[in-house]
Amino acid sequence: MRRALVIVADTTADRTLLVSAIEAAATAGAEAIETLIPFVVPATLPIGAQPPRAAAALNALRATAVDTLWRLGLGGRAEIVPCRSLPALVRAAGTPDHVVVAGRLTRSLRRALDATDSEVTALPTSARRRITLPRRPRLAGALTPTGTTGRSRP
Repeated sequence: MRRALVIVADTTADRTLLVSAIEAAATAGAEAIETLIPFVVPATLPIGAQPPRAAAALNALRATAVDTLWRLGLGGRAEIVPCRSLPALVRAAGTPDHVVVAGRLTRSLRRALDATDSEVTALPTSARRRITLPRRPRLAGALTPTGTTGRSRP
């Protein structure tokens, strides 16, 4: 029985990317597909911490994965996994026959996947998102009277 693992590396990506990743795992001949949706928890928080807004977004991804598995008639599961990093998640997942990464494949994730003896397929997000911050007006300089340096003498 071929086992495939789908890892959602970019949880902010479009849901169609997750559907494409599950379909890619199915075309690779996998009968059981395990979909892992990581929730990377910072070291300053306990591992069980999960803010409600993040939980709602991750549950929507999980529902999409379950619907896709059901629609394709495949066995498997989809779960939200709290972890400290994606490479730690890959090491804990074991060695599947095929790994499909939905999202950006970082260097540390690539190294962790190279340590396993699995076939790897990456479906990167199409374009990087840009965050534009509002520009603040810049001051030309400090407004001080002519001849003073900002220091006061006693």
